[in-house]
Amino acid sequence: MAKLTIFNIVDDCWTKKSGGSLCGEPDFETTMNNFMFCRILRMNDISVAIASKLNHYQKILTKADFYKFAYALIPKRHRAPYAEFIKKPKKEEAAKTNQKYETDEDGFVLL
Repeated sequence: MAKLTIFNIVDDCWTKKSGGSLCGEPDFETTMNNFMFCRILRMNDISVAIASKLNHYQKILTKADFYKFAYALIPKRHRAPYAEFIKKPKKEEAAKTNQKYETDEDGFVLL
C-alpha cells in the first residue's frame, strides 16, 4: 500500500476495502489521530451524527480500538462522500480583497 494518511484511513472506513486491517500497518500509530478523524468526518453533512457519536470515545479508546469502532459504525458506501476542505486563498484573490479604495472627504467610496 502507498503511504498511509489520515485520509486513507477515513476513506477505508467508508468503503470497507481493507476489511478493518489498517490498524496492523506499521505507520498506523503515527498516522492515526482520533481528533482529526472526527474533524474530517464532520466536513460532510452525511456523517455529522456519526462524528458526534465517535467524538465521545476519542479520548477513551486507543487509536486501534477507535479505528475498529469507527469501521463498524460507519455505513459502507461505494465511495467516500466528497468533503470540501477550507483552503488558504490564492495570492491573486487575497490581493483583490485587500485593495485600497479611493474615498472622498466624507469617507464615501468613489466609483
